[in-house]
Amino acid sequence: MAAMLAAAVVTAGVTSFAVLMIMVVTVNIGIVAQISAEQCVHRCVSVPADTAVELDARFGQSCLRTAADAAATMEYALGYLRVMLAGLIPFALTQAYASTLRESGQTTLPMRASMIAMGINFVFNSLLIFGLFGFPALGVVGAGIATSLSRFVEFVIVVSGAHRSAERYPFMEGVFRNFHIDGNLARQVAIKGFPLLLNECLWSMSQAMLLQCYSVRGIQAIAAMNITSTITQIFNEVFLSLGNATAILVGQELGASRMTGARRTAWRMITLSVSSCAVMGTLLALFSPLIPHIYNTEPAIRELASSVIRTAALCMPLFAFAKAAYFTLRSGGKTLITFFFDSCYTWLINFPIAFVLSRYTALPLPIVYLFVNGVDLLKCIIGFILVKKGVWVNNIVASSQDVPQAD
Repeated sequence: MAAMLAAAVVTAGVTSFAVLMIMVVTVNIGIVAQISAEQCVHRCVSVPADTAVELDARFGQSCLRTAADAAATMEYALGYLRVMLAGLIPFALTQAYASTLRESGQTTLPMRASMIAMGINFVFNSLLIFGLFGFPALGVVGAGIATSLSRFVEFVIVVSGAHRSAERYPFMEGVFRNFHIDGNLARQVAIKGFPLLLNECLWSMSQAMLLQCYSVRGIQAIAAMNITSTITQIFNEVFLSLGNATAILVGQELGASRMTGARRTAWRMITLSVSSCAVMGTLLALFSPLIPHIYNTEPAIRELASSVIRTAALCMPLFAFAKAAYFTLRSGGKTLITFFFDSCYTWLINFPIAFVLSRYTALPLPIVYLFVNGVDLLKCIIGFILVKKGVWVNNIVASSQDVPQAD
């Protein structure tokens, strides 16, 4: 266990450095986009004299305001992203520790650290965004500072707590005595872990590209999608948490070579996840007309956000089944299958639909969102077939040690 934790920490450090470089490149790309947006402002109002006399003044003002809003939005986003870079490495290391603790049945410390970090994030968001109690009013940058600070605090709590109690966490004893990692272990981690790493990177990129597709519908669409993503993330925690629980519980059954128990646990967790999200989706749909009113924005954006939130609520059971199936497949070490099931599906199915519908149709944004996410029904069917066939029923620990597997 100690060797695997050390390997996970080293991997997290290397991975976070790589992601850091990607984010730096992203910032530079964003700067180019900002310059383009600023140039768009000038193109929007610089027209030949003979054409200008025919140009409606109200349209010119609207065009200028829209392009200026886009440039300002990009500037805010770049400032936020630069600050968030600082919290990337502690966040990656925290995940290595927290996932190890959870999968060994020690869930209290990561939960306590996460709750404290959320509290700190909330308090410093208020202080640094609005400049309360003498703190500077930093706006979006203040939100980034608060988030990065909370990640450092969470890292300190998890790491210090894990190493403080040798009786509760015996696998932490001597974890960093040396950084020698057995070649066979490193090979297993690389073989099983690389598809997961690639999957997470490609999936994150796909979500950014999906948002870019929605953004071609204008500033109102961007604002509505930001409201929707913020609200749905809260409700999505239900199936995300149950998905992680599925991986832990099913993985423990597989590790003990209780294959029948693993199948039973998998289906029970999938049922629980889908039924819970059906309830949460119903609540989200009921409150969708009210939720956007907590934001200080235009009525048209509130109405659009409310429609997209209702669409997201309708799709929640699909998300829940797909996520539970994903974690079930992953618990048996079928990381290559999960790679094709998750990120490849998004790039090959969801993204082309979003690209075509957002650019070449006049469909309203909620309908586009419904088509893009409703197609996950096919993913659920594929996941159902894979889970039912039992391709994931495999004890990877016993397989690597040539230990006979029992039912």
